[in-house]
Amino acid sequence: MSKIKRRTILIIDDCLEDRETYRRYLTRDRNYDYVILEAELGSEGLELWRKHQLDGVLLDYLLPDINGIEFLEELQKETQLNNLPVVMLTGQGDESVAVKAMKAGASDYIIKGKTTAEELRLAINSAIDKFNLRAQLRKSQDRLELALDTAVMGTWEWNLQTNSFICSQLLAQVLDISENTCLATYQSFLEIIIPEDRDIVDRSIRYAISHKSEYQLEFRHFRRDGSIAWIESRGKIYCDRRNEPLRAIATFTDITEAKNQEQEIQKFFLQERLVYQIAQQVRQSLNLKEILETTVNQVRLFLNCDRVVIFQFTLPDWNGRVLTESVGSGWLAILGKEIYDPCFATNWVEKYKRGRVQKVENIHDGKLTPCHVDLLAQFQVQANLVVPILEAENLWGLLIAHQCSKPRQWQDLEISLLRQLATQVGIAIQQSLLFDQVKTELSERKKTQEDLQNSLQREQFLREEAEKANRIKDEFLAILSHELRSPLNPILGWSKILLKDRKLDDKRKKQALQIIERNAKIQSQLIEDLLDISRILRGKLKLEAEEISLVRIISSALETVRLSAEAKDIDLRFLVDTSQQLNSSNLTEVINTESELWETGIEYNNPAYLVLGDSARLQQIVWNLLSNGVKFTPKGGKLTVQLKAVESQAQVIVTDTGKGITQEFLPHVFDYFRQADSATTRRFGGLGLGLAIVRYLVEMHGGTVKADSLGKDQGATFTVCFPLLEVAKTKENDNSLSTDQIESHNLEGLRILVVDDELDSREFISFVLEQDGAEVTTAKSALEALQIFPNLQADLLVSDIGMPEMDGYMLLREIRSMQPEEGGNIPAIALTAYAGELDRKQALSVGFHSHVAKPVEPDNFISVVLKLINKSV
Repeated sequence: MSKIKRRTILIIDDCLEDRETYRRYLTRDRNYDYVILEAELGSEGLELWRKHQLDGVLLDYLLPDINGIEFLEELQKETQLNNLPVVMLTGQGDESVAVKAMKAGASDYIIKGKTTAEELRLAINSAIDKFNLRAQLRKSQDRLELALDTAVMGTWEWNLQTNSFICSQLLAQVLDISENTCLATYQSFLEIIIPEDRDIVDRSIRYAISHKSEYQLEFRHFRRDGSIAWIESRGKIYCDRRNEPLRAIATFTDITEAKNQEQEIQKFFLQERLVYQIAQQVRQSLNLKEILETTVNQVRLFLNCDRVVIFQFTLPDWNGRVLTESVGSGWLAILGKEIYDPCFATNWVEKYKRGRVQKVENIHDGKLTPCHVDLLAQFQVQANLVVPILEAENLWGLLIAHQCSKPRQWQDLEISLLRQLATQVGIAIQQSLLFDQVKTELSERKKTQEDLQNSLQREQFLREEAEKANRIKDEFLAILSHELRSPLNPILGWSKILLKDRKLDDKRKKQALQIIERNAKIQSQLIEDLLDISRILRGKLKLEAEEISLVRIISSALETVRLSAEAKDIDLRFLVDTSQQLNSSNLTEVINTESELWETGIEYNNPAYLVLGDSARLQQIVWNLLSNGVKFTPKGGKLTVQLKAVESQAQVIVTDTGKGITQEFLPHVFDYFRQADSATTRRFGGLGLGLAIVRYLVEMHGGTVKADSLGKDQGATFTVCFPLLEVAKTKENDNSLSTDQIESHNLEGLRILVVDDELDSREFISFVLEQDGAEVTTAKSALEALQIFPNLQADLLVSDIGMPEMDGYMLLREIRSMQPEEGGNIPAIALTAYAGELDRKQALSVGFHSHVAKPVEPDNFISVVLKLINKSV
């Protein structure tokens, strides 16, 4: 284990803060004990140099009295040569200054303000180590020159014709062999040479003999103590009168010391080059893995050892793993191996933190603890050299050289190399960590910027969407106001004309009533659409599922739009694929009435097109598509409905020759409140809800709907698919009444109590019921109805829900509290403008048997009354 050396450093800088920084950097170095002297002026620095034995100088380039170059020149004048390692400090970063400094005798230079503690310590210690090593080399060269001047030479003469061999007395001394050992023959001479050199020596001498020339060669041989000596031999071949080789005479000189000095010099320059290469790589590369691999590979080659590893600690238990490895052939590879040394934390942590080096020349020499010996033996180690790697004053890991083949004496030059490289590795690690930190910060900053940008974009998008939603809402409210008011105009107008103008003939009166009826239905449909959308958005829209034929659904919807289609002279067709029922693959045209359906061979409740669904909602789907087709198809156009079965799906295809759909609007055709443009709204009317309702209802039935169009004025095709039922034709509900049954029944003899606070509604319902023969009694409030009811013995109660003081729910609860003989079980119909699903359920829950939404359609209302009376009977 190496001892801590003392080094005296002179810092010459006129800045107190900089001197304090350099002092702090140096005193944290655990490898050396520093004595630090300081000077503000160059002249003060020269004076301190004269008084003290300095190891190195940190010299600022810009000083108040002289600059750094002038200081170096003055130093050389006094010593005739640069015998002091100097590191120049410059804040200019000017390469020309660095070149001048190096020419003037500086060992190195560093840039002020950009130098870390590790770089400063490395620069000054490397300069001192190089200076000391050069001094040692100069001394060795002086000794070598003296040795060569006083070298002892031995000689031998070999008679080539008689093969006799004569040695001088000094040859035994040069070759370090016993004087009794006789080199009697040439062969005995070859035997003292080590086997690796023997062949080349023999060939060189024999070549000289054959060519009658001189030779000079170097070879190694074993001394008596087993060590190897280097010998230089010079020889000459002499010939006889016939020019035939006669004898060879050679001199022998021991050049072992010279060879050792040469190897030291080579090792020194190799070390310098290796440290420089790795330092350059550290400066130029941020690839830590590549730097570590280069380090272990180059160190193993330089030391000619069996294994070099870099070991990284894992805190807090000081275990770790082999991070990088270079291993010779035939030895155990331990890359990535997790290593735990139970003795390490106790015996070595603090020493390594202080920068101590562990030098083990033989693990069995008794200097190591048994647990440490056992650990090294696992990895075939006989000797090792361990240098700590410090990262910003923290013990990061170890740089370790293993000799596995045999014990080994580690040289100071080798220790110095590992120390310098460990410092470089520490700088590389710190640099890598800083780079990772900067990269992380940049990544986080970039992410923050991206998040901010995304937030701004999202905010802009939401703002645009909000503005778009507000615009759509404003447009919708304007459309709603227009669509609700438009039907009111002819309704109110013709109503006033009918009330005031008694000169109208019957034809004109009928026309006026038809106009009023048509516009009232339009307004009613608008309200129904709004209620449906409300139910959809709240998830409250329910289906009353039953088995029903799509033929019936489509036929009913066609009958509804037939008059409006005929008014525009639109060719309206319904085509059914009869191959599902008949032995034909042709499409059969269906007229629309039930009798005509039978004539075509297609049943009204065709079992081939049975689906499970809500008949009212299915008819609403088809009616919406058909009414759109009629609305957007010009006069004389064509509107076709096809019904097909494709595998397990029923396809309803509605095709028109109308205005078509642009490719830009096609993806939005089923959106709520969306219409192609405001011109469409003004020209064709509507709220833009119909197709949105269609899509929702189709999906509720487990189906799909899509729209296709080639573009403007190219017509449109809507394809709806429903899952078919694989069941036989079902019977009609026994409680349902056919149209014939409805038409054949009347209400004669029925006593009906009608309760409504609105006079017009009360008189209208009374008129409808009386037209079918019913005896109607009216009440304008629930309280009045309770007064009338006990003596009326009514067969049916028709009551409005929303009334002042006592509503329809309260009225029915009072009646249901009566005894059956008092009329407590009377059939009751709720008649109300509250048309939601919840309103219907609430009405049924309090005891109403049926729920009819206003406005009332007379035929449907009579049908409800007949069904209810039929059930009660």
